Amino acid sequence: MGYWKFKVFCPKDNKDEIREWINSHGPKPKAKIDYKIRRLGVTPMGTWSRPDFDIMHGHDKIHEIRAEFSGTQYRLFGCFGPGRAEFTILIGAIEKDGYDPGNALEIAEQRCKLINEEGNIDDY
Repeated sequence: MGYWKFKVFCPKDNKDEIREWINSHGPKPKAKIDYKIRRLGVTPMGTWSRPDFDIMHGHDKIHEIRAEFSGTQYRLFGCFGPGRAEFTILIGAIEKDGYDPGNALEIAEQRCKLINEEGNIDDY
């Protein structure tokens, strides 16, 4: 049994855009991303760090799960909560000379507020 439970942000239309984003990159990047999430899931609380995880300085509650495959840097921005020992993935992005989408961090911040207000989440 893991230490952490992962959640994903779901818009009101219940579209699982996080899973769609992960799947859109093909089976090998998806496997790498899933591996990083499983690895973090069994890592004791308070010990998440690079290269798998990083704090997004300047973005109060937003953090990133980091995965790399074949030279592409995949980033899953998320926040802790809403429950105890939960991490909610809010948006996926590619990092290369900035992020794609360019407003990924702002979207993550908005969604972090929504999950605490409206509960727009589902299990990963």
